[in-house]
Amino acid sequence: MNEFIKWASVLNRHLNIILDKALEELDINSSQYFYITKICSMPGISQEKLFSLFYRNPSNITRALAVLIEKGYMEKKSLPADKRAYCVFPTQKAFDSVDKINYILKKTTVEVLEDFSPEEKELFLKFLKKSAIKAYEIKQTTEEEKWQIH
Repeated sequence: MNEFIKWASVLNRHLNIILDKALEELDINSSQYFYITKICSMPGISQEKLFSLFYRNPSNITRALAVLIEKGYMEKKSLPADKRAYCVFPTQKAFDSVDKINYILKKTTVEVLEDFSPEEKELFLKFLKKSAIKAYEIKQTTEEEKWQIH
């Protein structure tokens, strides 16, 4: 099973390198593009809802959004009913970039999976998603347990 960790790491590392290079012209990287695509498809999404969509630590999401706001991709507005809660909106720059981002993602996916049959692609995605969600659940449980007094 050490092979699983090794190859998951190799895939993650090289996909990030490929995407970082391809997204460079947009001044974003492999850890930022999915915020742009998701927020463009859901303008005005609450920051809380974003936390539940990305399987990431809320502080990481907050930092990523701050960078995207600074780069002119996003705007954050407080809710009239609760000034502590925020909604996130894409700027025109984000909307102008989303087609290019989606093209890069599709091209990369096609290239990486070109040696897979259609059935293998379907199974691979199913297993990848299942193992990613399980890893996230384990991480969440581990974080909760570390705060319990034994």
